[in-house]
Amino acid sequence: MAGGNQGGAVRRDKATHDGAAAGQNIAIFAPRGAAQVLAMAAVLECGGVLMTLDPDLPEDRRAVMLEQGRVKRILYGGGLTASQMNWLKGLELPRLPITQAVSRREVQTFSANRFAPPCGARDPAYLVFTSGSTGTPKAILGTAGGLAHFLSWQRDSFEIGPGDRAAQFTGLSFDVLLRDVFVPLISGATLVIPPEGTGPAQPGALGWMDQAEITLLHSVPSLLQSWVSTELSVSKLPHLRLAFIAGEPLEGALLRRWRHRFGQAVRLVNLYGPTETTLAKFAFEPGPDVFEAGQPVGYALPQTRAVIVTARGKPAASGELGEIAIATPFMSLGYVNDPSLTKARFIPSPDAGDRDRGKEDFIYLTGDLGWLDPAGRLHVAGRIDDQVKIRGIRVEPLEISALLEQHPAVAASAVVARRNAAGEMELDAYYVMAHANLNNTQTTEPQMRAQLRSYLRARLPAALVPNGPLLLPELPLTPNHKLDRRQLPPIVPLQNSPSGQAPSSAVEGQMLQIWEEVLEKSDLGVNDDFFDVGGHSLLALRLVLLIEQRMGVKIPLAELFKSATIAHLAEVAQTRETGDGLVPLWLRGEGPPLWIVHTGGGMLWNYQPLVRALAADFPIYGFEAKGLFDGAEPQDSIAAMASSFIQNMRHHQPQGPYRLAGHSFGGLVAWEMACQLQAAGEEVSGVYLFDSSLTRPDDAWHADHSAARVAARDLSVAVQVYARFTQSDLSLEEGALSDLSLEEQLGRAADVMAASIGSKPAARKLVEGVLRISNSHRAARLAYHPGRHTAPVVLFQAEDDRKADPDWAQFWRETAGGAFETQVVPGDHVTMMAQPHVEVLAQALKASLDQREVSRSSAV
Repeated sequence: MAGGNQGGAVRRDKATHDGAAAGQNIAIFAPRGAAQVLAMAAVLECGGVLMTLDPDLPEDRRAVMLEQGRVKRILYGGGLTASQMNWLKGLELPRLPITQAVSRREVQTFSANRFAPPCGARDPAYLVFTSGSTGTPKAILGTAGGLAHFLSWQRDSFEIGPGDRAAQFTGLSFDVLLRDVFVPLISGATLVIPPEGTGPAQPGALGWMDQAEITLLHSVPSLLQSWVSTELSVSKLPHLRLAFIAGEPLEGALLRRWRHRFGQAVRLVNLYGPTETTLAKFAFEPGPDVFEAGQPVGYALPQTRAVIVTARGKPAASGELGEIAIATPFMSLGYVNDPSLTKARFIPSPDAGDRDRGKEDFIYLTGDLGWLDPAGRLHVAGRIDDQVKIRGIRVEPLEISALLEQHPAVAASAVVARRNAAGEMELDAYYVMAHANLNNTQTTEPQMRAQLRSYLRARLPAALVPNGPLLLPELPLTPNHKLDRRQLPPIVPLQNSPSGQAPSSAVEGQMLQIWEEVLEKSDLGVNDDFFDVGGHSLLALRLVLLIEQRMGVKIPLAELFKSATIAHLAEVAQTRETGDGLVPLWLRGEGPPLWIVHTGGGMLWNYQPLVRALAADFPIYGFEAKGLFDGAEPQDSIAAMASSFIQNMRHHQPQGPYRLAGHSFGGLVAWEMACQLQAAGEEVSGVYLFDSSLTRPDDAWHADHSAARVAARDLSVAVQVYARFTQSDLSLEEGALSDLSLEEQLGRAADVMAASIGSKPAARKLVEGVLRISNSHRAARLAYHPGRHTAPVVLFQAEDDRKADPDWAQFWRETAGGAFETQVVPGDHVTMMAQPHVEVLAQALKASLDQREVSRSSAV
């Protein structure tokens, strides 16, 4: 079908029959073909509001669209099935065959200006639908001016004219159908409609485009992925000169494969723009440089600009991530039947100031994340409502997918987030084998999965390593040729034969018990690979956490991904080096993390009862003291500890609001962290102190006794605390150490601890670290002079200590610069953190955290 003077018009007598007139909503219910195209042009010609209704949609979906769109009349085409015609006849709406409503006669030149007269630029011209979060599609009302703006820009910018032949592949109920149909028609180009059964995802699509001499194509990356991976025997589309890509990120691996397959002659253009702002509003032609995770969407169309909005509703700086908002006078009129949603998404621009606002001073909040680079190019980084949080950390699945597709055996991939049976978010990966590897019979699927897992483990942080990858013959697509996540099968472990080799040491025996608990298996051996017998990234996190809790040894996740066997981890447990001192204590939930600082002995064991009792819906991380395991010198100032912990914390949570807590000495460090964070301009939403004070009752005793006596008490207390909070049957009385030399004290304490840890060298390192840290932290506490911050503070005071000295918390009341609250909980300085008293503390802490979040949300 050619453009130019060949168009269509609704016959005036038919258009006004039964009250149909300009501005009324008219639906077109017809299969893909010339009649449908002519009817679309005719409805716009007479000033009607166009809505296309795909006959292949489910009947219920069609009915909802008609109701939501307030359709007044239906034009229907030939070629409908009997069931489709029966459904049509059951509607209580005026209906007319397209052949009676549309004359195929000469009309005035069909051009971009056709969409303005007789309508104004802001008059409604078409209705389209997008998915709604409630399960009901959202109707969006587009304008004549918005449509004309995009069509003219694309025609003029890319010199589309009579020599071009455009393929019409798009689904019949999507807004991009308007682009596919009307760009060639207003340009004098030829719109080429594929024969029935030749869809873009069908095996013959490339062959048909070659035979039809297609020069202009609109598509999505999912389809490009299938085209570059299949049909290697067909021509390389020598006629194609323009390929416009939109709807999904254009990843680097796909761009390189496209260029390798079809050469550099085709101009590939990456488009971006939500339905609400009328088709595309940004465009980018990739050059020689390739962006791996996704190409920029580039530069704004005329009279359009991007505004990156921060979480606080302010314009973002260059390079800063935020929500993409679009300012243009050509945006749609909003959502039909939903004024509250329209008001929420179409808002005054944050940089418009107080002047009288015009259309250009309003923005549409897209829900997409992105940033503007120094060159002014817009980059898209996923959806706000599709953000994935693993361990409370934001994760972009596209990063993993792009990396997976760089592997030579992978033609296409998908990475999606799902919740497992425990309610935890995890990542699943799927892939399609590259054509060159399809006939490789030497590599089995389990071997390929192992290779890909090893490949990903070597390149990704632990939290980003997904389950699988699972081999699929092809990625499932929706009717609009996007990834159909609902059709992706669940990933189950491959069945392997475990080695069954028995442990050869107490350490290996303890680890084997933990593995069997985590994996829920009983036939494991010390040389089995954790990931080959059902483990994945989240189970790996649980594994290292349990090892730390049960054995007192923190295994870096990097070691697990280096060699995931019990034999290797047992060796590491005896000789390991510490990581960044950050220990995950609770990994469920997606709320803002709670950051907890170690006590004066440098350990985190005493927090386990509180963490379990709290059963939080947010992650909890603990900071472990430097020097506890590795023999390094402990930090000797609270300010230095706070600075180090903030640096590590920001690797996991780059921006506030931060929630900080600590027991005893840990509360002092948490206080100092709040001071430093606020000085750096960050928000601290709460500081929670568990019986923290600048002085302790035994400070004078320590000052009056020898180093050996002080060491005896410190080591005895450390063993008692460890036994209480790990439920270990250990005991070491201070009197049994008092007459021993320091070396003998360390040896005796290590012997006691080794009975639980299972490793004498590891126990020796632990007690040496505890002793060094206790001395260093005692001096740091006595030398600390707290500064003032304005974050809300809650002090949980042990009831028994308060009875002995009810006034020692007065200093905190006087130092706090913001809201301050004291809550008394049962127990003493130690037992308040243990059962049964910790249940009361957990309830009080949860109530304080919830109250603060409610207050903060109300303030925002």
